[in-house]
Amino acid sequence: KKELPPAIDQNTLSNRIAHLTSTINDVEKSARMTAMQLAECTALKRAAGELIKKVSTLTQCPLCLQQVTSDHKHGITAAEEEKIRTIDLTITQHTSISQSTEQNLINIKLELELLRRQERDAAIATVRLNHAAELSKRKELIERNRASAHQELATLAQQLLLLETRSKQFSELGPLYQQMRTELDSCIQQ
Repeated sequence: KKELPPAIDQNTLSNRIAHLTSTINDVEKSARMTAMQLAECTALKRAAGELIKKVSTLTQCPLCLQQVTSDHKHGITAAEEEKIRTIDLTITQHTSISQSTEQNLINIKLELELLRRQERDAAIATVRLNHAAELSKRKELIERNRASAHQELATLAQQLLLLETRSKQFSELGPLYQQMRTELDSCIQQ
């Protein structure tokens, strides 16, 4: 007989599965938001880098047509490089959050799969228990029918023995009857 898993509260299991499914949806949404923020930071960093390149090659302002001094160029370059450093820190933070979120998502999905397996095993165990209970009932019914048939067979055997005894008695009466009949017939003829 196979060992059944311990009893699991189906409601608790179902509630936990629903909670984990909801959590997975929330974590996936958070991961998408983090990916969008990473893409935005990457675009801002690229734009700052392009601005630095363009400013370094400018000799005159495209709007006012004045000469662009190297101090002005260095000021803009320094501001953009500071922006890039800030963006790099933000990218590092978002990358760390993204990796943590991915690991968390993997762990939650593994737990969800385990719970679904437990739910499936519990359902199988319930079906097996119900089947075993049904087989037990059928066995009891068969045992009662067998006992009843055995008792009926014993009664029939006793009745058969009684009939055989009476039949033997009647068969013994046959020759006696013939003898008495012959005597009676001879008495009547006299």
